[in-house]
Amino acid sequence: MGAIEINWLKVNELNMKAVAKMFKRDGFSPPSPRCFGKLVRSFDLTLRLDETRIKAKKTKWRLALDRIMSLLF
Repeated sequence: MGAIEINWLKVNELNMKAVAKMFKRDGFSPPSPRCFGKLVRSFDLTLRLDETRIKAKKTKWRLALDRIMSLLF
């Protein structure tokens, strides 16, 4: 019987299980994710602005717009 051919460039359930099995067998665990030395707590890229910050931004823009309009008219 021939060797099993595995395409390691494909990410699929079978390949992930094989890698996990080898990692466990060899005692390897990846380090915690870091970015410029700081721990990455989440890979969630959703931007969240609280209502206070949103209101403050709107207020600054409104004040700037009012100032520009007063100079024009």
